[in-house]
Amino acid sequence: MPIRRGVPPWTRRATPGRPALTGPVILRQEPSADTRPGIILILPIYDVRLPADTLEARRKALVGYVVSPFRADGLMQGLMQREQRTVSRYMNWAVYDGPVADPLKLLYSSIGNGDDPGFVPFYRYTIDHEVEGRQWTLTFASTPTFESSISFGVPALALMCAVLCTLLLTLFVATMAYRQVNLARTNQQMSLLTRELGHRVKNTLAVVQAIATRSMREGRSVGEARDIFLKRLHALARAHTLLLETSWHGASLRTLAVKELEPFGERATIVGRDLALNSSTAQTIALALHELATNAVKYGALSVAGGRVHLSWELVLGPHGWDFVLRWKEHGGPTVGPPSRKGFGHALLSQQIGHGGESPLVRFAPDGLEYVARAPLGSIIEEQVTDETLNLPEVQE
Repeated sequence: MPIRRGVPPWTRRATPGRPALTGPVILRQEPSADTRPGIILILPIYDVRLPADTLEARRKALVGYVVSPFRADGLMQGLMQREQRTVSRYMNWAVYDGPVADPLKLLYSSIGNGDDPGFVPFYRYTIDHEVEGRQWTLTFASTPTFESSISFGVPALALMCAVLCTLLLTLFVATMAYRQVNLARTNQQMSLLTRELGHRVKNTLAVVQAIATRSMREGRSVGEARDIFLKRLHALARAHTLLLETSWHGASLRTLAVKELEPFGERATIVGRDLALNSSTAQTIALALHELATNAVKYGALSVAGGRVHLSWELVLGPHGWDFVLRWKEHGGPTVGPPSRKGFGHALLSQQIGHGGESPLVRFAPDGLEYVARAPLGSIIEEQVTDETLNLPEVQE
């Protein structure tokens, strides 16, 4: 160990600094033909009596160096002497100087001459590590022995079973959730249907009660009042039958008109495009048509041989959108006039069709009764029916 001169042996006191490692070098003590890389570990020694807090101070306090050369492969084999037999069978590893695995800076490789140079390992791992101020790159790779000892069938089977179990569990959970959603939805629909049924029954009973009360109060005999009541009840029943066939959604106006005027054959003509009426409008029109037909048979055009009735409806553009207009016109009947008393039939014919509509016009013309009712289209048709489904032109504001 070199010692600075001028310092008496009895006063020499030294302290080591931080060791430093060199990159790969060719050691001078090796034969010239041996190009295996070596490394040198250098440990500086400083005079303990001098400060060493700066670079210049350390240079002044430097006493000498402890230099230790190592052959890289010998150092690695010595470090892994006990583990080499087991490790080398399953893993090849190499040490490179620097931050990347540069073959020109290879310090050590465990791959022997007997290993297959064309083998491409399936498992690889690279790690950086600092050794005494020098950055090394270590690479690890599986060997053919290690890869042949691994059975890929069992993990693959386990993975497939896990995926299958997960799918089955997911399907089970999804099915249960779907059933719960459907059950909640069904309960909600049942509750809604129950309330709607109660509401419709109350409305129907109210209409039946009104028909019965008015039929009995019009000064008729019991038998005559009973016949009138039953006929009006049948008219209401026909409307309900149409509504039940469509689950109370969209009763056909043409079907309703045909059923009311069917007994008169060719003496009754019907003109108009078919419309899907809501429940309240269907009941109102059914009772109104029955009353008009009954009056025509008793007092109007259908009471004589040559009389005829004409029923028509159309859609006209009003100030606030499309309106529905219903017309009943009698021809060839006896001269008619306003009735001397107004009963339930007159109340039915005076009732508005739909919300926001006008009071119907009942005109006793010399050649026959004329009835005209007008209401906004949206108040008489089913809610699901739109202008597009009716093929109506767009209304310009």
